Amino acid sequence: MPGDKDDALHNGVADDGLPPSMKNRTTESVSLAGVTSTSEELKKVTFDKSPHVETYTDTMEVSEMTKTNFYTGPTDNVVLRTFRNALTSIWEFITALAAFLLLLVLLPVLLPLSLSFRIYRRVDEQIIRYKTNGEAAVIKGVDSIWLQDTPNNRAIINAILAAKGQGDVIKWREILLKKFVLAKNDHGEILFPKLREYPTTLLHRYIWMPEKDFDIANHVYMYDGLPLKNKKDLEECVGKLSQRAFKKRQAQWEVIVIPPTKDAGGTYYALFRAHHSIADGISFVRAFLQNLVDNPLKEEETKRYASTVSKTWFTIAAIFFGPKLALQRLAAVGDHSCLHGREMSGVKLVTWSDPISLALVKKIKNATKTTVNDVLMSCMAGAFTDYFASRKEIPPTHLLTTIPVALQAASEEISLENRFSLVFLRLPTSISDDIERLRVTKQRMDAIKRTPEPLVNEFLIRYSMSRLPGSLTRRLFDGLGRKSSMILSNVPGPQHHIQIAGSEVTMMTFWPPQRANGSLLPQRS
Repeated sequence: MPGDKDDALHNGVADDGLPPSMKNRTTESVSLAGVTSTSEELKKVTFDKSPHVETYTDTMEVSEMTKTNFYTGPTDNVVLRTFRNALTSIWEFITALAAFLLLLVLLPVLLPLSLSFRIYRRVDEQIIRYKTNGEAAVIKGVDSIWLQDTPNNRAIINAILAAKGQGDVIKWREILLKKFVLAKNDHGEILFPKLREYPTTLLHRYIWMPEKDFDIANHVYMYDGLPLKNKKDLEECVGKLSQRAFKKRQAQWEVIVIPPTKDAGGTYYALFRAHHSIADGISFVRAFLQNLVDNPLKEEETKRYASTVSKTWFTIAAIFFGPKLALQRLAAVGDHSCLHGREMSGVKLVTWSDPISLALVKKIKNATKTTVNDVLMSCMAGAFTDYFASRKEIPPTHLLTTIPVALQAASEEISLENRFSLVFLRLPTSISDDIERLRVTKQRMDAIKRTPEPLVNEFLIRYSMSRLPGSLTRRLFDGLGRKSSMILSNVPGPQHHIQIAGSEVTMMTFWPPQRANGSLLPQRS
C-alpha cells in the first residue's frame, strides 16, 4: 500500500488465547502487522489474534507530550546517565580489545584450518560439476542457511496481495512467465535463473539443479478449495497454505490465485510463496515492483544501513569489535516466557490488519523527536507488557527480537538473492511508563544504528556456511535462533498505487519465516 517508504513494518505476534480486551481496531493507509492504541500519552497497545501480526490504532492528544522533557528529565539523572555511559564505553573498549587480542593469538591455528576447509570445498565443487555435467550450481552460503529448515518450521516467505476484480489465472501465468521467469538483463541473460531451479544435495553440499520440463501452470494456479465466506475463512486458508511443502524437483515458488470471498465480491487475492533460499524479502519486492506491475516507477534511492557513516570506519569497527560481538551472541541467554520456549507444532495462524494511517504515529514521533520505528517498537514492547499482565505473568526484563537488515542499495541491478544481515533488539517489556519505555527503545534503536553488528553477522553467516560442515552450522544457527522470541521484518512497499494484470492492488502484506523455535507460541486462556 502507498505509505512512508521508511515506515512499513510487518511483525509477528499472538493467537487465539488473547483476552477480549485485546481486539483489532484499525484506521487506514498502510497495511501493517503493527501495534498500538494510544490515548493521552503513549498509552495502551493492543494485539490482534495471530502468531504473525498485530495492529495499532486510536487517536491521541500530543500537546501534553511536548511539555515532557523527553531526553533529559531531572538533572541528576542526566549526570548519572552520562557517567554510567562513559564507564560502559570504557568497559566495552577493554573487553573488545581482549577479544580481538584473543583472536590474534588463535589466528595461527584458525587460518590453516580455514584454508583446509576452503580447499576441500573447492575440490567438492569441481566433483559436483563433473557429476552433473555442469548443470549444477553450488548454492551460496547466505542462501543455503535457509535450507536447514524443518517440516515444523519451513523457511518459506508467504505474502498476500488483494486486487480489484475476480482474478484471472491465465493472465497471471502470462505475466509471471514473460516478466518474471523469462525476464532478461541488458546482456540477454536470464535475470532470475533460480525461478527454474530447485535445491537438492550432492556430496553433502546444497546445489541448484534445473527443473525438467518447466511448466508455469505448476507454479501459478487457482485455489480449488471450498468457497471462502469472509476474512476469517481467508485467514484460515492462507494459514494452511503457508505451511505446505513444495514439490520435490520443482522450483520452490508458487502463486495461488484465490477467488473473492462472499463478503467482498469485488476483490480477489494472490498468495505468493517462495523459499527463502531463493532471495530475501527486499529482493522479491524490488523484482515485483519493477518487473510485474503494470505501472512500474523508477526506484528511489532509500537510506540504507551504512549510508550515513563511512564504510571504511564500519569495516575497521567490525574487525575490531567483531570477536567480542560474536562471543557475546554465542554466550547470550535465550528468552524464556509464556510466549517462547516450546517446540513448534507446524500449524500456522495468520492475520493482517486493515490499512492503517501513519499520521498518528508521525504526530507521536514529531512530539518526542523519535522515529516512526522507535514509536512502533516501543508500542510493540508495551503490547507485550499488557499481554503478560493479562495472563498474570511477571513480564521479562526484555524480549529479544531478530531484525533483518538489507545490505543492497536501490542503485544495484535487481536480482533474486539473499543480501541481508541480522541485528538484535531487546524490547523493554518490564517498563510500565510509556514515555520511559519510548526513551529506552530509542536509545537501543540508536545503538543498533551505530553498531558494526550487521557487517559482523553477515561475515559470520557467509564465512561459516562456506567453510564449516553443515552439521555444525545447523547446530550453531539453530542455537542462536532459539535465543530470540521473534523476527521483526521491515520491507518498504510501493510509494504509489500499483496495478497488476489490469487490476488495482489494494493491500499487500507478508510473513517471514522463523528459525528453530523462534516464533511466538501463546498458550490459550
